Amino acid sequence: MVIHCSKTNQGISMAKKHESARKGYHSIIYIDGSVSMLQLPHSIYFYDDFNDSPLDELNGKTKHIILEGGINNEGNYKNNFSWKQWDALDVIVRYHILINNEIKILGANQINETESPSFNVQQWLKDMEIRKDNIYG
Repeated sequence: MVIHCSKTNQGISMAKKHESARKGYHSIIYIDGSVSMLQLPHSIYFYDDFNDSPLDELNGKTKHIILEGGINNEGNYKNNFSWKQWDALDVIVRYHILINNEIKILGANQINETESPSFNVQQWLKDMEIRKDNIYG
C-alpha cells in the first residue's frame, strides 16, 4: 500500500478534482476525515502515473491511498493533515493489514523522487505500533 498526498493546500478540496483523482487511487481521505472509496476494497488497478517510474514495478500489485492536503500556500510540502484524516488513515491501514497480514505499507517518497505524502510514513507506522513486518523498507 502506497500513501500519497494530493499536493493541495487545505483550502483546495479534491472534490473538485474527483474525476481526475480516479487514476489508480483506491481511497481519498478528505480534510473532514470522510473517505471516498474509488475502487473495490479487494481490487488492484494500474496507476497511470507510475509508468516508466521507480513505482512502475508495483503497478498492478499495490493499493494507493491519498490524503487531501500536503502542500502549504507557498506550494511547499507540509504535513497539514487534520486529526480526522489521521484517524481515517489509521482505520484504513489496520483494515488492510487485517485482510492481508503480509501487506507492506510505504510512502510514495520512499520509492519516487517526491516529498509526498509530506510526512515520514515509516515513523508514523512505528508510532501507531504497526508490526515491523508490515512496514516497507
